Amino acid sequence: RLVERVKRSCVSLIIKTGKLLKIDHTAVITALSFLHRFYGEYSVFKNDRFLVSMACLYLGGKVADCPKSSRDVLVSGFSVLHPNKKPEKTWLEEARKKLVVAERMVLYQLGFKFSIKTANEHMMDILLKDERLSSFLKGTLTGDQELAKFNRLSNTLVNSSAKIPLVVHYE
Repeated sequence: RLVERVKRSCVSLIIKTGKLLKIDHTAVITALSFLHRFYGEYSVFKNDRFLVSMACLYLGGKVADCPKSSRDVLVSGFSVLHPNKKPEKTWLEEARKKLVVAERMVLYQLGFKFSIKTANEHMMDILLKDERLSSFLKGTLTGDQELAKFNRLSNTLVNSSAKIPLVVHYE
């Protein structure tokens, strides 16, 4: 479906921009949660997808305690979409004003509630609820290296799952 493809492109934009900004993965996952919640209620066709995506990333950085300036977020997002171009100064000034409006729209849709569980937290809850799996994990993840490996694997799984149709289509 077209809606899913558009949402998937927004998800990719957030992930690529987050990597370019070297922003914490928790901020990116939070931004993706905000994006899905926003587009759960609002149309992807009636709202500027670039600005909403960048507003979600901007807010995700604030919520995850690794904020980036609005200018950095917009310039990085622009360079993801247009790798060989630099944004014009007038475009950047207008985009910053529009980003504030988009941020407010996302904030109102969220109801100013930021204490959401990210996908990582849901995954850990699921894994630790099952006694057999929990005891297996506790038995095998004894060292710091094993735990770090598991964290990388779980983050990869969560980041990849942000692109699947079930997550893209439903809140």
